Amino acid sequence: MKTPFLPQTDKTGIETGAIVRSEAGHDRLGIFIVLWVQGDYAYLADGRSRLYEKPKKKRIRHMRKLATLPEKQVLDQISRLGDAGQRNAALRKLLRQYIDQVYKKEEL
Repeated sequence: MKTPFLPQTDKTGIETGAIVRSEAGHDRLGIFIVLWVQGDYAYLADGRSRLYEKPKKKRIRHMRKLATLPEKQVLDQISRLGDAGQRNAALRKLLRQYIDQVYKKEEL
């Protein structure tokens, strides 16, 4: 999901459950959820171009944190879903809710 109109935040504090925007690479301006962090890398998925089963490995310095999921248990619940399609649909739904919330604030 590429959208350049999301609010600016910082690059620090990227952790599991963060909603981030890619700042470099072919996926620049894409919005993703951080599935896990390992060293200087984060593993990202959006349920559409990057699936839950095959997350994107990306350097933390090449992304910007936009928000954090309100409940981190959501990712655990998603991982327990039986079907890969259900997991990816759940990721898409989370990102859609976040984007809708951001645009609703801008309209007010």
